[in-house]
Amino acid sequence: MNNDPKSLIIDCDPGVDDAAALFLALSHKNVDIHAITTIFGNVGLGQTTINTLKILEVAGRKDIPVFRGVEKTFDYRSPINSKAVHGDDGFGNNFFPEPNMDQLMDQHAVLATIELANKYEGALTYVALG
Repeated sequence: MNNDPKSLIIDCDPGVDDAAALFLALSHKNVDIHAITTIFGNVGLGQTTINTLKILEVAGRKDIPVFRGVEKTFDYRSPINSKAVHGDDGFGNNFFPEPNMDQLMDQHAVLATIELANKYEGALTYVALG
């Protein structure tokens, strides 16, 4: 049996459900997360990206780069705002400390995903939570 860590890119839109999934992945000894990409969800892209950075900060994982993706659907409909259900931050108004923004990369999530997929030549698994 191969015990090498599974190499991942995780695409997410944290919220509470994706936060739980991220914390599980971050704590798993057989998972190696090479990047996290963000997308809009119950709140906009800016907030889901900040939520991702907060999770990484709380988990003590300053080694994982974060790349922003798209902020609306491909047919240009505005995202649904679910703040009334999920809190102003889409995260249940968790009051985590503000994150350090050093892990936020300028490159778009799609381009970063293509670059990493080419670099790892089929050895990278894309986990689409978002």
